[in-house]
Amino acid sequence: MQGRLLKKSGNEFVGMETFQSHTHEPLDFCPERVEECDAFVLLVAYRYGNIPEGEKISITDLEYEHALKKKIPVRPYIAHPYALQENFTDREQERKMLTDWLTTELHPMLSVIAIGGMGKTALAWYWLMEDILRSDGHPRKIVWWSFYDRESGFGRFLKKAIEYVSGDEVDWNSLKSTRDQMEFLYKILYDNRFLLVLDGVERVLRAYYNLGSPYQGDEIKEDERGDFRACIEPNCGMFLQWLASGNPRTKTLLTSRLFPKELDDLEGVTE
Repeated sequence: MQGRLLKKSGNEFVGMETFQSHTHEPLDFCPERVEECDAFVLLVAYRYGNIPEGEKISITDLEYEHALKKKIPVRPYIAHPYALQENFTDREQERKMLTDWLTTELHPMLSVIAIGGMGKTALAWYWLMEDILRSDGHPRKIVWWSFYDRESGFGRFLKKAIEYVSGDEVDWNSLKSTRDQMEFLYKILYDNRFLLVLDGVERVLRAYYNLGSPYQGDEIKEDERGDFRACIEPNCGMFLQWLASGNPRTKTLLTSRLFPKELDDLEGVTE
C-alpha cells in the first residue's frame, strides 16, 4: 500500500517486495539499494525483522544505519503532523535560538512558553522541518509528539516512543507497569543523541486537561501553590523531571501555554 501511495505522489518506490532474485547476499545487496535512494522512510511496526546468521541487528536496522552513514535523509517519527499556515514568517531569531540550544547548549530541555495563538507549534514545526531535518548533523532519531491530539495521552506516548526509539526490539512482558516503561524509555534517551519534541504540554496540566481546552482562553483559575500548572498524571510529571535532569544525551523541546510545576527550579531546563 505504501508503495502505491509513493508512486501516486510522483516518487519511485524501492522496497524489498519489489526486489527480484539476486546472487548477492542481502547484507551486500540491501545497502546497495539504499544508496540509490534520495530518502529513507522507516516504518516501525510490531516486529524487529530478520537477523542474518552471525549478525546482531536486522536487515532493516542495517539499512537504517547505512542510510545514516551515507547521510541519506531519514524520516523522523511524526505522531501528529502539523499543517503549517501559508502565512508563516521565517522568525529567524527564534529558530536560531532553537538551533543554538540543540547544538551547543548544555541544558537537556528547552521550554517555549507563550499564550495561545502565538505560534509555538508553528515555530517548532518549521524549525524541525526546515532547519534540522535539512541539516547534515541532525540527531539520529527524532520524535514529534503533540498532546493536542485526542488519543495522545502520556500512556500512549510511552508505548509509541518505546516502539520507535528501540526499533521495536522490546519485551513488553517485562514492561507491564508504567514505571517500567518510563525507566526503559529514559535509559534509551539517556544513552543516545535523539531529539524529542513535546508539543502542547499544557494539555497534560490541570488547568487545560479537558476536552474543551483547545477552545479555552488563557484566563485560568490559579492557586497559590501553583497546582494548576501540575501534571494531571504524577508519572508524566516525574518523566518530565527525568528528561531535564542527569544530563541525558537526548534533548527535549517542550511547548506549552504554562510552565509545568514539576520543572520549577530544575537547572537542566532553560525557558
